Amino acid sequence: MAYLVFISWSGKRSGLIANAFSSFIDQLFDDAIKNKVFLSSRDIRTGTDWIKEINGALRESKVGIICLTPENMTEPWLLFEAGALSKTAGETFVIPYLHEMARSKLGRPLEQFNAAKTTRDDTNKIVKVINSVLGSKKLPDKILQLSFDDAWPKFQGQLEKLPTVDSEIHLSLSLLQEEFPQVVGSVVQSRQFKNNPYFAQIISEALHRTVRNLEKTESHFEVPLSHYPLYLVSLLEKFQNNLTVNAVAIVDSTERFWPLREGEKILKATPHGCNRIFVFREREHLKANLAWLSHHAKKYIVYVASYKRLATVGEDYLKDFSLVGDSSTSLLAYYPESSKSPEESLPAKTVRFSTESREITEHQSAFANMLRLATRVTATESNYDNRGERSRNSQETNPEDEESVERLVDAVFEPLSKSFQKKPVEMSSYIDILEYDLHEEEHAYYCEMMKCMLKVSKLQNGSRQSQLRTLEFGSGTGLFTKRLAKIKKINIVAVELDWACYHFLRLKMEALRFEMDKNGTKLTAENKDCTIYNPPGKFDCVFSSFADHHISSSDKGRYFQNVKKNLNPKGLYIVGDEFLPEHNDKSLEDWKRALKAYHHHIIECAEASNHPSLVKLEMAALESGLQNIGDYKLSCSQYEALAQKSGLRQIHKQKIGPLDREDCGGIYVYAFSL
Repeated sequence: MAYLVFISWSGKRSGLIANAFSSFIDQLFDDAIKNKVFLSSRDIRTGTDWIKEINGALRESKVGIICLTPENMTEPWLLFEAGALSKTAGETFVIPYLHEMARSKLGRPLEQFNAAKTTRDDTNKIVKVINSVLGSKKLPDKILQLSFDDAWPKFQGQLEKLPTVDSEIHLSLSLLQEEFPQVVGSVVQSRQFKNNPYFAQIISEALHRTVRNLEKTESHFEVPLSHYPLYLVSLLEKFQNNLTVNAVAIVDSTERFWPLREGEKILKATPHGCNRIFVFREREHLKANLAWLSHHAKKYIVYVASYKRLATVGEDYLKDFSLVGDSSTSLLAYYPESSKSPEESLPAKTVRFSTESREITEHQSAFANMLRLATRVTATESNYDNRGERSRNSQETNPEDEESVERLVDAVFEPLSKSFQKKPVEMSSYIDILEYDLHEEEHAYYCEMMKCMLKVSKLQNGSRQSQLRTLEFGSGTGLFTKRLAKIKKINIVAVELDWACYHFLRLKMEALRFEMDKNGTKLTAENKDCTIYNPPGKFDCVFSSFADHHISSSDKGRYFQNVKKNLNPKGLYIVGDEFLPEHNDKSLEDWKRALKAYHHHIIECAEASNHPSLVKLEMAALESGLQNIGDYKLSCSQYEALAQKSGLRQIHKQKIGPLDREDCGGIYVYAFSL
C-alpha cells in the first residue's frame, strides 16, 4: 500500500490531534485520499514488524504532518520521523503542526521546516499542500474550499475540547477528595468494622499509614514493593508515547516479575523508544532468560550487562531503578536502603518515587555510563504466542542459534581488558581490573592509607578561597581520585597509562560530575605515561596511591625527576604504597622471601575477613612480582634512598599497618618536598 500523507504524533494530546486531523482530511478528500494516510495508532497491524511498517510509510509519503504540543516538541521519535521524511526521494513537504505553541519555540531540527498552527488559515494552507500531491485525483480549488468551509467547524470543535496537560489529573484528585471521606465513613459504619476489633485495627492502621505517607511527602513518595508494576503501567498507559523510561533491572533480585504476567503488562504499555538494562550475575542465567529478553526487544530497546562490569560505575547505583518522564520533567523510582519509620520495628519493602533533582541527575549520569558497558539484544522470533504468553513447548533458551547466543554471552561477561589490546596496558595485563575495582578498597589498611594521605595534604581544609592544582600519578581505576573529587575548590589532573584502568577512571568522573560541579571542583583525566607527562604549570600537590610500586627501579629516578618538574616550590609529593620488609636486595632468595612475607600477610588478612576475591587478586599480584611483570615493590630504605638521590626531601613518614609486626613490611604514607 502506497501512502501519500504521514501523520506523526507522540503523547495523548498529540494523538488526539492526529486522529482528528486524519478524519478531517478523509472528509475533505473522500475517495481521492482513501487508504493513503498513515497513522500509526490505526495502521500498524497486530503482530507485524512495526519498525518496518513505519519506515516503509516514511519512504512513500509526500506530506508529513508532525503534530506538536508544548509537552512533546523534543520527543526523539518525532524528531526521527521528521528527519526521515525530509530525506525521502523527490519533493516531500514536512510540516510541524503546532497546537498552543509559538513557532519561535521550535528547536533543531524542526526549526528548518515551514511550520503551521492549528488555526483556520494555517490548516487551510496544509490542506492545499496535500491537494497538490494527489496527481490526477487533485480537487478543483473551489470545490476544495467549499469542502473545507463545511468540515472546519467540527474539527475546530475537537481542537477546543482537547484537555490541558494536567486537567485530567486535577479532575481525578478532585473526585478523590470528595469520595475519600464518604468511603472512610462507610467502612467505619460497616458491620465488619464494628463487630470485629481485629479487622477494625487493620483498617485503622492502613489508613494511618496512608496519611503518614502523605504528610511526609515533599520530593519523595513510597508505595509497597508489590505495587510498583501497577504504578509503572499506570504511568505508561496514562501518558502513552509522551514518556520515556530508562531503567535498570537486576534480574532474579528484588524484581522477579519480568518473565511473568506483570512483566508482560509492562511490556505492552512501554513505548518503543525506551531503554532498559537487564543485569545478570551468571552466564547460564542470562542464557536461560534470552527468550523473554528477545520478546521484549521487539517492543523497545533492551540491553544486557554483567553485574560485575556495571559495578565499576559505582555500586551505589547498581540496583533496580527507573527514570520516567520527558525532556522537561523526570521521576525517579528506586528501592531505598531502608524505609523504616521511627515507630516501626521492621523495615518496609517499598519503592520510592523521587522528584529530587540531585538524585535524578546522579541516576541519569549513572545510567548513561551503564549503557556504555551494556550489550544490546536484538529482537528474534521468540517462544511466546501472539498474546505474549509462553508457549507450552518452548525451551528456556534463546531461540537464536547456539553460536549467536555464545557470542552475546561472551560480549557481556568477557573481561573488558580484551577490548583494549591495541591500547597501552600495564596492570590489566595480569590483574582482573573489574575484580580490582570492586574489591581493592577491602585491601588491608588501604582506606586508612588514603584517609591519611588526605590528612597530610590538608586539602580538606575548606577555608581557602582559591583553587589548588592537584596532580595524581597512576590513578588506576580512580579509587583515590573519587576521594579527591569530593573536596571543594580543587583542580585535579588524574594520569593513568593503562587503557582499561583509564576507561574506569572516566566512568567514575562522569558519575561524580554533579557533585564536582556543586563543589566547584574540576577533574581532567589523561591517558599518559607518568614518567614523562609534564603538563603546563605547577601543582600544589602530587599524589601517588598504590602506584609507585608499578614503576621499576630503573625508571624510578626518571619518574622522581618528573614529579619534581610538576611540583610547586612549596608543594608536597604525597605517596601511599606497599613496602617490603628490610632484606638483602643483592640476594634473589632474600628478596623472594620478603615479597612473599608481605603478600602472605595481606592474604591472611583477606582470608580472616572472608574476602576470597581479594585473596585471588593478591595472589595474582604476588605472581606478577615474582615474575617482575609490572610489580616492583621495594623496602622503605630502598625507596627512601632513591627519592633522596633524586633530590626529594622527606618530611613525613607514617606506617598505616600492620602496627604490631615488622617482619612483613607494610603500608606507609610518605610526604616529600623540593
